[in-house]
Amino acid sequence: MSSWSPDSWDSMDCFGLCREKPRLETGSKDAPNEHPVVKEVDQLIAKELFQMSLEEREKALHDVHGISPGEGDDPNFVNNRLIQLECHLSVIKEGTVYAEAEQLSEAFVRDPHFRTMFLRAEYFEPRQAAQRMLRFFEFKKELFGEGKLVKKISLQDLNEDDMESLRSGECQISPFKDASGRPIIIFIQKLRKYKTIDNVKRATYFMYMAVMQSTEAQQKGIVAVFYNIDAPHAASVNSSLRNALPINFGSLHLCVNEISTYVISCAAIRTLSTRHRVRYRLHFGSYMECLYDLVSFGIPRNAIPVDSNGRLHNDEHLIWIERRLELENDTRLRSHRAYSILERARVCPSPGPPSLSSPSSNSIESSLGSDFEIHPHDVLFGRGKYVVDHPGNLKFRRLVDVYMRKYEEAERLEKTCIAEAIVQMIQESNGRFLKKEPGCEWEEVDGPAARKKVAHAFRNRRKLHGYGTSIKGSTVTPQIDYSMGME
Repeated sequence: MSSWSPDSWDSMDCFGLCREKPRLETGSKDAPNEHPVVKEVDQLIAKELFQMSLEEREKALHDVHGISPGEGDDPNFVNNRLIQLECHLSVIKEGTVYAEAEQLSEAFVRDPHFRTMFLRAEYFEPRQAAQRMLRFFEFKKELFGEGKLVKKISLQDLNEDDMESLRSGECQISPFKDASGRPIIIFIQKLRKYKTIDNVKRATYFMYMAVMQSTEAQQKGIVAVFYNIDAPHAASVNSSLRNALPINFGSLHLCVNEISTYVISCAAIRTLSTRHRVRYRLHFGSYMECLYDLVSFGIPRNAIPVDSNGRLHNDEHLIWIERRLELENDTRLRSHRAYSILERARVCPSPGPPSLSSPSSNSIESSLGSDFEIHPHDVLFGRGKYVVDHPGNLKFRRLVDVYMRKYEEAERLEKTCIAEAIVQMIQESNGRFLKKEPGCEWEEVDGPAARKKVAHAFRNRRKLHGYGTSIKGSTVTPQIDYSMGME
């Protein structure tokens, strides 16, 4: 008879998958694959693989065995899916935490690179990606509070107990990659330390978001290994994380050495989606047997932090944390220096010719009609310091900067769509595009004029961003490196 007991169930939900306790029947302890539950799941996976197209089946098997080369994204396809994602969000966002985040910072929420993470996590299905984004902001607010809802979470945002949980090494990013170059994230339940389960959630959130910032990881997926050899009972946190964070799993592996754990985990596979179920593998045996099993799936034996005697360690993980701290401190210092330079330039502007001097704030207000008022979200046409520094114009330029790369890579029709999207963003935030003709009052312009203003802004900021620089007849497009693990 199996050694399973009711108390062991809560510790078996390693992926947050189990919805109900399966009824375990007698099975051979030495042959877990002969257990009825295991056979049932094997048959289910075989059936689903058979129902897939040849291309889908080969992709799934290549992913799980670590021989998938991975492919880049078609920019036109991504742009089209981003537009569809925006449409779905506009329908379902009202009254959600996502809407709160959008009010706090549209630039953060609408960042195309940020949104693309969610599309990749859902295989470019816009409807599912929209739902995942809503869950993401709900989960983030629950963990970190509203004050950090539109902030990139860094190590500085983790409290002392969170850091203790992080340093324990329960969740580690391996310094090695699998055979197809995918990053490997490892969960070692035996190393877990925490005061409250939220400490584990915040630490795991940070690690998942760190590994998923790599464009390569988003495109190829990541390999998740749950190493539960001789693991004590512990609550799982991966259910909420798996459903909320923009994680693209290429393959998932669970290493166990208890027959009850193996059988219950097999039963849990039935609750997975088909695309994840066919990429999920269970490994039963001693730590050495499991390591050799992982090698057959393209995962290096030294990717798991366990020595020849089966002892676990977190030495490389602690080094990774120290390097992250150094990186974040350097980034913070550079940002502070840049801000200081801008502030000095604002206080001590370089003198210019009288003909270029800006009108006073009163000159703008004096040109308004008695019933007309400029709002902070409005975008003003014209020149001069007070037009340039108007809050609405500052926000407008930030939006242009966010979409600059996509705009430069887009075709003519797509450029028009991007310009229209920015106009809608301004209007949805109660902003208007205002223009003043000589001797007239400020008036709101129509849609074509607003789109023309957006296109003009892209052209003006092209040189600032370094786009279009010609080198021996070729056009250079600057690339942004998101591989350093910054959320």
